[in-house]
Amino acid sequence: MASRHLFPCDRCGSSLIVEPSQAGRELPCPSCGQSVTLPTMRRIRELPIAPDVSTGSAAAWDPQRQRRLTIGLGAALVGLLFAGAFLYLRTGLQTEVPQLAGKAEMERFADEMPIDELFEAWKEFVRPAELAEQVPEKVVADIKRDRRYLGLAAGGLLLLVAGIAYSGWVAFAPGRATSD
Repeated sequence: MASRHLFPCDRCGSSLIVEPSQAGRELPCPSCGQSVTLPTMRRIRELPIAPDVSTGSAAAWDPQRQRRLTIGLGAALVGLLFAGAFLYLRTGLQTEVPQLAGKAEMERFADEMPIDELFEAWKEFVRPAELAEQVPEKVVADIKRDRRYLGLAAGGLLLLVAGIAYSGWVAFAPGRATSD
């Protein structure tokens, strides 16, 4: 970066910040507006050095703002871990209800039988099997666990989004450096 120097205005005395590459040019004074002709490059280099004016980014990153950014990013990381863990846990669950064995064969058999014999066969064989056949307890427990894990994973994703949004707000919102 080129060195910057202070050049005094002849009319009002305020200082213009100039660079050696601007030697010989005419610039308006920011205070009085009068056109000021800059000297040679050698003369500009002999002028006092202008103080480094930062854009405010260094001052904006005070410890409190860094702490807030860390909290937001930490919350996002925790949310990502929660969502990933609970989505992974869902993969080991059996949530499909097993189908009846021989269901297609029973339907074919029923299509070929007369209605009065079908009713008697239903009373004797099918009804007791239907009453006894329930969804296995392990499948019911896994379905409940799957729903719980899905809800917790959604909560983790919500925490992830909230952490990213908060971090973005802390990092990029103007004038939020020392708001407390």
